[in-house]
Amino acid sequence: TQDDRGATALHIAAYRGQIDIAEYLIWQGADLTLVNDDGLTALATAEYVRHAPLVMILGAASGTDEGLLPDLESTIWKAAAFNDLTAVEYHLSNGEDVNERLDLSGDPAHGATALHVAVSEFSNQAAALLIKRGADVNALTQTEGASTPLHWAVAAANNDGVRMLLNAGADSEIKDSNGKTVLEYLDNAPREAEAEIAEIKELLSPKVSEDLK
Repeated sequence: TQDDRGATALHIAAYRGQIDIAEYLIWQGADLTLVNDDGLTALATAEYVRHAPLVMILGAASGTDEGLLPDLESTIWKAAAFNDLTAVEYHLSNGEDVNERLDLSGDPAHGATALHVAVSEFSNQAAALLIKRGADVNALTQTEGASTPLHWAVAAANNDGVRMLLNAGADSEIKDSNGKTVLEYLDNAPREAEAEIAEIKELLSPKVSEDLK
């Protein structure tokens, strides 16, 4: 069903950055082709608010190249997204740069590393492997609002990922290229993740984040 502005539940989840809800709606068979009164699909809505993880999820579910990782069947980014440690290790053992950047000019995910993707998808085992193999925990994407894996983990409310990144030396005071702090990315976190958000706020407090390093 659509509200009086043509928005579906999936549109709303995309706008609010609610990854878990969006994934559930997709699993339930939500129609990804529906447009709201502004002519936007849920995927276009995620792109409008520049929520890169949801762009990738909705792009994959839509079966369109828009917002998708290139060559989804054989990339380190897909392996990281699905927490496929064997595939991640395969790519790295065959000479792929652990800090290889996604080439998606104009897309919010342009310049993302596999570590960005892993922490945004709660693939924390893959993230740990990438860090062990030398992933740059402070790597910036290459778009307007360029951001680090820590920004992405915070936006996803991945509290375990946030802790892991801080333990690995991620800079909790770094700002994206629009001047937004890591803490401000909690504005994009799923509202229902109250416990995780509270823990992330604690982790990002100056004393705790310093103690973790």
